Amino acid sequence: MNQAERTADAVNDADREGRMDLRGMQMVTIDGEDAKDLDDAVSLHADIGRIPVDFEKAYGTQFFFGLSLSEEELMAGCAGIFNDQACGNVIRIKGFVQEGDAYREINATREGTETKIISVGQEVLIVIGENLNKDRIEGYLTNERNDNAK
Repeated sequence: MNQAERTADAVNDADREGRMDLRGMQMVTIDGEDAKDLDDAVSLHADIGRIPVDFEKAYGTQFFFGLSLSEEELMAGCAGIFNDQACGNVIRIKGFVQEGDAYREINATREGTETKIISVGQEVLIVIGENLNKDRIEGYLTNERNDNAK
């Protein structure tokens, strides 16, 4: 919220070119407090016809809440998801898992994974990609497939 309050109300004409103005919409993001860009934001509203979406090119998103995973289990689960084509074409895994009194934030792609401990979060992992198989992905996050791989 601090970042939003510091943002100028006026937008240059050059910055508006080729962009849709979404400032009037309520958005929610899972990006951390210190994020410099809010690229993983979602908005829900009753009139979905207001924003044109090309569903042929759109990515799917699967949400997983309340997972109890250690750092090791989280990393193994993400690796399994990225390596298992039956999970779909997974582009990114992002979110938070509780670790003691804090949260472990994760931002993972095929190219690499970043994690860090933060004080505030919400237990949610978001898997973004194409043709996602929620049940298959969930198996890696509930240790079903991780246990079988040992």
